Amino acid sequence: SGEPGTPEQPLLTDWLSGLSDDLAGRKGQGPLTFGHLKDADMEGKQSEEPGISLKMLTTNLNHREPYVFPRESNTFLFKEEDMRRFFAEDVFRHMCDYAAQTGVRPPEGFRFLPQGDDLPVIVPVRMAICFPVLLSTVPLYTIKESFLDRYRKNPGEELTEQDLQSNLFSDGGICSNFPIHFFDAWLPRRPTFGINLTSVPKEAARAAPEGEEKAAFSANAPVP
Repeated sequence: SGEPGTPEQPLLTDWLSGLSDDLAGRKGQGPLTFGHLKDADMEGKQSEEPGISLKMLTTNLNHREPYVFPRESNTFLFKEEDMRRFFAEDVFRHMCDYAAQTGVRPPEGFRFLPQGDDLPVIVPVRMAICFPVLLSTVPLYTIKESFLDRYRKNPGEELTEQDLQSNLFSDGGICSNFPIHFFDAWLPRRPTFGINLTSVPKEAARAAPEGEEKAAFSANAPVP
């Protein structure tokens, strides 16, 4: 956030958004969404499978826990004024046009976050790359429990800004810097490998002396 960028020198978020749209062949057609990735026609894709399955991890500092996007069950609202500062106009307009319809009327100037496939990819990307000093946190809002209690008794209860709780989202690495659990499955179709991009200690890199290593178990060894 801050001073607006220009076409020649766009802000980081605008540049990332334009780049992803361009790579997806959607330049000038609106922001890339999770639905576009899901419907992508990939070689070898089974009919029931998504073309590209993308998940983003970000940290809710107020809840002190990680959140995965996209989310089908949506409980977050955004403030229009905030999103205008964080995202390009086409992304902002899409978020307003595809705001989730929950049956609860949001306060003036607020809308519910688009659900699942309707969410632009750049939104959780920006939430996940927040870094202290360099990139500010992204605020979303939840409804306070006190309002929900009143709403259950009186479904006509009007939601006001005072009934909302601010939630600040920051770097997903705060909670999980290596979310390999995204690939967990009861019956995995393929193995998952993680690569640790750090230097190898000299002790680990040296070759073991000949004859020093032996199997931890041998079929010929006597049973203790």
